[in-house]
Amino acid sequence: MDQKAFEENYNHYEAICLPADYSANEKAEADKNEESKEHDEAYNIQYENYVSYTNSEYCEENTIDTQSMPTQPAELCESIQFEREAMFYEALAQEIEVEASEIIRQVNLITDYRLDIKNVLKNIVLDTFSAFHQNVQAHIYGSVATGLALPESDMDIVVMGINCFGNRDTHVANIVSLYNNIVNSFEDNVLVKHKKIVDTQVPIIKLEFCLEEYYNDKLSHGIMNLPYINFSSEESINPVLRVLAVDISICDSFNTDEHQGMKAANFIESNLIEYPVLKSVC
Repeated sequence: MDQKAFEENYNHYEAICLPADYSANEKAEADKNEESKEHDEAYNIQYENYVSYTNSEYCEENTIDTQSMPTQPAELCESIQFEREAMFYEALAQEIEVEASEIIRQVNLITDYRLDIKNVLKNIVLDTFSAFHQNVQAHIYGSVATGLALPESDMDIVVMGINCFGNRDTHVANIVSLYNNIVNSFEDNVLVKHKKIVDTQVPIIKLEFCLEEYYNDKLSHGIMNLPYINFSSEESINPVLRVLAVDISICDSFNTDEHQGMKAANFIESNLIEYPVLKSVC
């Protein structure tokens, strides 16, 4: 229907349905009353929601001051909205704090295990290459190095000081030698998964350690330098954290700044020292 036809039909409706003395002011007043009715209905719904919400399990400990409750619908709706949002964000902040505390607790539980395994692997690296290379080093990089690791984060290690002079065959041979020595250094129930990947641009060794068996193995040799963790209890630690994944690569360079992972870790560490507040938002 075009505009002209609509106006004609509406004028016809006014002539038939509205009394002659139905002025523009009366029409405005009727519209206002209709709007007020709709507003009151919305207010009643909001009020019912408010009562239901404040009687909920979450709000049992909160004291609701009904004496100071606004009586006008608009004011009450605004007050309800404000209080509900305040309660929501307060609950959200508490949930985040609890979750963050639990993450920190579990990270702290396995930190000693991570560092101990790193030191054992470092010794294997030295045993493998020190006879031929004088400046062999093993460095952790990534989130474990920066202190931003989550409990389930893997550990990245780069071996440096072994110059292959760009010879890929020598690089792969070094990976294979290190891999074999690592596999021969652990029981199968401790090193539960392992593989070498040499057909990529950066050859890598991938390992998975069972931390529970790692602890038991050290204990059987009279070494008690690790905290006990009840890995069978889900209340003590997340079951997925029974296994620690480790990736090892070899870098030809002697300079840690030439390895992108080490360079990034050093950059993050320096900024966390300068701006400690960053750690809480990372």
